[in-house]
Amino acid sequence: MALLPVTGAVWAHDPVIVKDHGVYFRFQTGDLLTFFTSADLCSWKKAGTVFTENPAWCTEKIPGCTSLWAPEVKRRGNTWRVYYSVSTLGSCRSAIGLAESETLDPSSPEYGWKDRG
Repeated sequence: MALLPVTGAVWAHDPVIVKDHGVYFRFQTGDLLTFFTSADLCSWKKAGTVFTENPAWCTEKIPGCTSLWAPEVKRRGNTWRVYYSVSTLGSCRSAIGLAESETLDPSSPEYGWKDRG
């Protein structure tokens, strides 16, 4: 089996990859839960973010929180869910958040993540 080079936006911390309609989506730890797309798992490009700003409840419940960590993406029925960790490095205070969207495709009219807290 030939190894293909991985190109584009390849750095990832705590990545999770799902496939929808022939496109791979990679979500990862970071500001606003950035996600990337690939047609072949080799060439990656930034596609968007789950949030335009971190949900207000995150800093209310976990003071000092600036990044959202370790997303997990699942499809339930006709809805995509992203579960994410809210914490600060080295603290013992954490929470789990949930956001939902009807589609992963940012170009779709049904696209849009709704924070569920």
